[in-house]
Amino acid sequence: MILFRQCVKETNRYARDFIGRNIGRLAPHSRVKAWRPVYFTEFKAFIAVIINMGLIQKPSIQEYLSSKITKTSWFSEVMSRNRFQNILKFFHVVKNNNTPNRNSPFYDPIGKVRPFVDHINTCMQFKRCYSPSQNLSIDRNQTIYSNKACEIRQLSCGC
Repeated sequence: MILFRQCVKETNRYARDFIGRNIGRLAPHSRVKAWRPVYFTEFKAFIAVIINMGLIQKPSIQEYLSSKITKTSWFSEVMSRNRFQNILKFFHVVKNNNTPNRNSPFYDPIGKVRPFVDHINTCMQFKRCYSPSQNLSIDRNQTIYSNKACEIRQLSCGC
């Protein structure tokens, strides 16, 4: 729950800073102008929707939250499409100023989501629940992104 509270704080801070810097440049009907601070319970609902989007796959966010027949019924009961997209736009885990630039020797490729990784590895003891073994499959489409953070090699079985 500490991690979620940090996300709520950083999301609200980033939204406030973004709107403050861009208020004169926003389109007249920009949904950003309707921003209001996100609260802890609303943030938990947002995360629930995100997780379920991974389970119920549709081609676009609009199809989950629209009023059409393609919508996923309970998503729009949790929050409106505009509210969801606002929270998604401003979602932050850490303050941007706290992450080193790419050119820095201290650069961490997953620095902006490091608190999530640390939380999963420590609090949830994920390493004890899942330990990769000999039969590991890597989706080739994901290796392009993964190569930024680590080296992936194709191993031959020697058969």
